[in-house]
Amino acid sequence: MPDEFTFQEWADLGGMIGGVVRNRQWWTGDWVLAGERFGERYSQHIDSLGYTYESLANCVSICRRFHSGMRNVHLSFKHHAVVAKLDDKEARNWLTQAEDQGWSTSKFREAVWGRKPKAVRFTVEELQEQATAFESFPGRLEVRNNGRKYLAAFLEWLGNESAELV
Repeated sequence: MPDEFTFQEWADLGGMIGGVVRNRQWWTGDWVLAGERFGERYSQHIDSLGYTYESLANCVSICRRFHSGMRNVHLSFKHHAVVAKLDDKEARNWLTQAEDQGWSTSKFREAVWGRKPKAVRFTVEELQEQATAFESFPGRLEVRNNGRKYLAAFLEWLGNESAELV
């Protein structure tokens, strides 16, 4: 975005962004970043985009992380979000590989971060049984007087126990 635009030109552009379908998250994040120089005046206009605060903050953080020269135009905003926490070189390498392989966002996320472990669900009764079994676990004695640490130890123990059940 040019530095010399006025507040009104910036606000008008925001109205047009609402109709953009392709690359909307990039446009939105860049628009908000460009409007920050107007201070408090710009905040009333960002509500008009229809984003939740969390979604808008995500757009801004990804745009701030990947300035226009770092973006891979052949990949989606979501691809970039997957590698936003990595350093520049590693993110660029992964994005290049995603483009070369033609990975969807979900395939890309799995390639970068691995597969999420399958969630194990317990009934209340099963949790009560597990809590009783945890009472015989020696590691609980170190944390028995600290509720948070006790709960964290129980959940860690429960995770290890349930991994054996799967």
